[in-house]
Amino acid sequence: MFRRKKKSLSDNFRDTLWPRMGWLRVFRYYGLRLYRLNDTPYAVSAGFASGVAISFTPFLGFHLIIGALLARIFNGSIIASLIGTLAGNPWTFPFIWIFTYKIGLYILGSVTPDSIPHDLSFSTMWEHPTHLFIPMMIGSIPCAIIGWILSFYSCREIVVRFQRQRMRRRALARLKEVKRQRDLDHNMRKVQYRLNKRRQKKDTDK
Repeated sequence: MFRRKKKSLSDNFRDTLWPRMGWLRVFRYYGLRLYRLNDTPYAVSAGFASGVAISFTPFLGFHLIIGALLARIFNGSIIASLIGTLAGNPWTFPFIWIFTYKIGLYILGSVTPDSIPHDLSFSTMWEHPTHLFIPMMIGSIPCAIIGWILSFYSCREIVVRFQRQRMRRRALARLKEVKRQRDLDHNMRKVQYRLNKRRQKKDTDK
């Protein structure tokens, strides 16, 4: 029996940084999944925006759970929230961390020339919560709010447009099916009429 080869640690790490199908195809695939959700535009948009908003927070490893809970609070789609968390990925996290850290320091009023550490990473963030985690947490709040609002309205516009197009395609498909069935019934009636005419002719000939 054929068994799937188990991925090594280096393969998993490489797929995390750059999936085999490429990030463009990953975003395209989940974008199609997002648009095909059979839910209201509000639910899809609120769920997606919740996932995007949580991506700004420094709670790495808990984004999926917290995003789902936030989507639940806003009556949004949990599946859409899982897709929205893709906004936070290995390529965007460094920029998000530095940006939220700077904003947090600005809010706390402790901006200095040496504010940004040279070894900003996930481990140092947990080892020095006062210097890193707390400013990032405070800075992530306005970023999450703005990210939620922008993601919600942009996603809702796209979802509404897509669902309208899908409704038009379905309506056209139904019209074509009705027309095909009508033509089929018409042809059947013509065949039945011809058969009846032949039977009548045979009866008169007898």
